[in-house]
Amino acid sequence: MKKLFVLGVSLSLLVSPFIAAAQLGADSPPALDEGQITDYGTLMDKIGSIGSYMLGILLAIAVIFLIFAAFTYLTSGGEEKATTKAKNYIIYAVVAIAIGLLAKGLVEVVRQFVLA
Repeated sequence: MKKLFVLGVSLSLLVSPFIAAAQLGADSPPALDEGQITDYGTLMDKIGSIGSYMLGILLAIAVIFLIFAAFTYLTSGGEEKATTKAKNYIIYAVVAIAIGLLAKGLVEVVRQFVLA
């Protein structure tokens, strides 16, 4: 019964970002064959839209990873090895989020310099 409960909670946590995105009316992923890339601005727009979707996927995976790490930390029972492992998971997830946000910011900075 406990395994079934954990499975149900895990599946609901896995599906919840997609349900939230559907509630917000998220756009469909960009189709790469709809229109020709005619200039540098169009190319940067395509790269930016693909990057935005990749950042969203990264953030969704990082949040799931953070929830898993918190669950691992809470169920460690005070074991030093399990607690350290969970703390490392949290650090890795936060670093992944930071790198993703910095990459998105760097793309925007480069876009402003090039298109200005």
